Amino acid sequence: MALSSEALADRRRMRRRLIWWRSLAAIAIALAVFAWAGVAGLGNLASKGDHVAWLAIDGVIISDDARRDALQAVAEDKSAKALVLRIDSPGGTFVGSDDLFKSIREVAAEKPVVAVIGDVAASGGYMAAIAADRIYARQGSITASVGVIFQSPRVTGLMDNVGVAMDVWRSGDLKARPSPLEETPPKAAEQAQEMVDELFVMFLDMVEERRTLPPESVTLIRDGRVVTGASALELGLIDALGAERDARVWLEVEKQVSEDLPSQDITPKDEFEGNGWVSTALSLVFGAKQQTDGLLMSGLLALWRPL
Repeated sequence: MALSSEALADRRRMRRRLIWWRSLAAIAIALAVFAWAGVAGLGNLASKGDHVAWLAIDGVIISDDARRDALQAVAEDKSAKALVLRIDSPGGTFVGSDDLFKSIREVAAEKPVVAVIGDVAASGGYMAAIAADRIYARQGSITASVGVIFQSPRVTGLMDNVGVAMDVWRSGDLKARPSPLEETPPKAAEQAQEMVDELFVMFLDMVEERRTLPPESVTLIRDGRVVTGASALELGLIDALGAERDARVWLEVEKQVSEDLPSQDITPKDEFEGNGWVSTALSLVFGAKQQTDGLLMSGLLALWRPL
C-alpha cells in the first residue's frame, strides 16, 4: 500500500531528526575521548615516540607538586630517553630545593640527566644542578652560593619613634622568636644559627657527595660565595662550559641518546599562565614574577638574592 505524501514527509522528518541526534552523539563521544586523552597525556603525539624531556627551572624555587608529578612521569616514561634541565634560578626555600633535588635524582636513577645553567643557578638553583649526571654553564653564569639563610626583619626602632610597644606572653623563652617587634635575645639568636648551621652541613654534604670536590674547593665555597661559570669549572663545581647543544652531544656520545631525537618540554604551567591580565598586573606592581615568588617565601632559605 502506497504511503500518502503526508506520511512520507513525516517519515523523512523523523529520519532527519534521527541522523541529527546520531551525529550529535558521535560529536559528543569524540569530544569526550579527546578530553580524556588530553588529561591522560595521550593528546601529545610526541609522547608516543622516543624523545628527550626538557624541564625549565626558572625563578624562585618553592615546593611544587605539579613539577614533582612531571618529573615522576619522566622517570616512568620509557619513551623519554633522557632529561635536560634548563636552570635559571637564584634558589629558594631549602625544603623546595631539597624536594626538587630528590625528584631529579629519582629520574637519574632511570635515565641520564644533564643540567644546563643559564644566567644563574645559585644556592637552591645549584642544588638542583648537582642532582644531574653532568652540569654545563656559560663562562659568565653565576653559580655556587652554597649556604642557608634565615632572615627576620626588626622594626623596634620605628616602634620607639612612634610610641608603640608590644606586650607578649609566651609559653617558652624561644616561642615566636625571633620577632620583628622586639630585640632578639642571645639564646634565640643562637638557636636560629644552629638551624642554619644544621641545614648548611646537609647542603655541603650534598655538594661533596655529588661533585667529589678537592679539599681546597670545599674550603673556598664554605663562605657562601658566588662564582662565575669559568671559576666553577676550575673548582670542579661544574663539568664543562657549554649550552643545550653541548648537552645533547654529550648524551649522544656518552649515553647513546641520539641527538636527532625530538625534545619535549615538560615544564608545568604557571598557576597564572593563561590569565594574562593577572601576570601583567603582578609584573607592573612588583617588577618581575621572581620577586612576587620571593614575597611568598618563609622559613629557611637556600637563596642568593642581591639587593
